[in-house]
Amino acid sequence: MPEGAHQECRHPRCSAYAVAEGFCSAHRYYLRERIAGPKGSNLTTHNKRFMWMRRAFMSQHPFCAVCSDVASVLDHITPHRGNRNLFWDQTNWQALCKPCHARKTAREIYA
Repeated sequence: MPEGAHQECRHPRCSAYAVAEGFCSAHRYYLRERIAGPKGSNLTTHNKRFMWMRRAFMSQHPFCAVCSDVASVLDHITPHRGNRNLFWDQTNWQALCKPCHARKTAREIYA
């Protein structure tokens, strides 16, 4: 981003100006939780084990569970919020396309 350029916060329904991370100071926690899970959980969705299991699951479930379009996101049906058992429980996984995942996530945030 060029020096002095501003963008809106990437958090849904927030129009405050953002900093380099893409979120305003009030929503910076959102970025941390999306990457690392709730504070203190040490749960990361970017480790090798998860990536391997995600790839295997997505190859077995290539279509969105909602609209039957091509799936690109592995979603937890019930949000795990740092619960390791719920995070790794494959019965809690579903394949979704990006638009369906975005709608589901927005419903969870504002429910």
